[in-house]
Amino acid sequence: MCAVAVVVVSPVQKALLAEGTYVHTLWLAIDTCGDACIPLTLLGLGGQLRLQLTPRTDATGPATSASEQKRGVVLVLVGRFLIVPAVSCAALLAIYVYVPGLVPLLRSDPVLFLTLAIVSATPPAINLMTVAQQMGVYEAEAAAILSCAYAVGVLALSVEVSIFLWLASLIHST
Repeated sequence: MCAVAVVVVSPVQKALLAEGTYVHTLWLAIDTCGDACIPLTLLGLGGQLRLQLTPRTDATGPATSASEQKRGVVLVLVGRFLIVPAVSCAALLAIYVYVPGLVPLLRSDPVLFLTLAIVSATPPAINLMTVAQQMGVYEAEAAAILSCAYAVGVLALSVEVSIFLWLASLIHST
C-alpha cells in the first residue's frame, strides 16, 4: 500500500524519488536488476540445455527412451498450442454469447478478449525448468520441451494471433 501511495501522491513521489536521493539510487538499482532478469534467465536456460546435451554418468530421474521423450514433447506442444487455446477461445465465446453479464468488459472491450486468448496460447514458462531442477527429475525432458516450444511458438503464435484477431473483430463488429 505504501508503494501505491508513493506513486500516486505526487509530492511524496517527488520527495522520495527525486534524482540525487538515496531512494532514487535504490530505485535505479532495482530497475537495472529487473532489466537484467530475463537475459540472465535465458542465459541460465541455455547453460542448462548445454549441460543436458553432454553425456552424464549419474542419471537423475527415471530413464526415458528417445521415442518416449519425442512423444512427450509432441503431446505437450499439441496441448499447449492447439488444445488449450481452442478450449480457451471456446470458453471466452461461450461467456460472450451465453453469459454476457458475467464479464461485461468482455463484451465492450475487444482488447480484453484478444489478451485473454493470447495468454492462453503462450509457450510454457521457464519456471518449468526451475521446478525440474529443484526436484531433480525430468530435467532433460523439460529442456527439450522448452527449446521445442519456443522454436514452434514463433510460427504457432503468429497463426493463433491472426485467428484471435479475426475472432475479436468478428464478435465485436456485430
